[in-house]
Amino acid sequence: MMRGFFCLLLSLCEMDFPITLYPDAIEYISGEQRIALTEKERENLRAFLQKHSLAWQHDFKTYAHAQIFFAEKMHINCMTGGVIVNFLDEDGAWKQISKKIAEACPLPSQP
Repeated sequence: MMRGFFCLLLSLCEMDFPITLYPDAIEYISGEQRIALTEKERENLRAFLQKHSLAWQHDFKTYAHAQIFFAEKMHINCMTGGVIVNFLDEDGAWKQISKKIAEACPLPSQP
C-alpha cells in the first residue's frame, strides 16, 4: 500500500510494458488520416515494444503528439528518444508509462 502511494507521488516505480494488453487492431495517425496497420506492421510494433519491455516508468506529464499509434484501449506516442504509452489496465483505469528508447519506433509504410 505505501509503495503504491510513493509511486503515485514520485513516479519512481518501474513496471514492465503490459504486452498482454497489446491490441489486436491498431491505427497510425498521420495528420487527419488514420491508417490501419497491416498484420506485419502491427507485429513489428509489438516486437519493438517487447524488445524494450522492461523498466518503464509511471509518468504523469503531458506530451505533445509526435508519431501516434491508436487503439481503443492503448495509445502509443513515439517521440525522438522515447515512447509514451497510455493504456486501460485490467481494472479499468487509464495509466501512462514512458521509457527513454534511442531506437525509433517502426512506422507503417505510407500508401
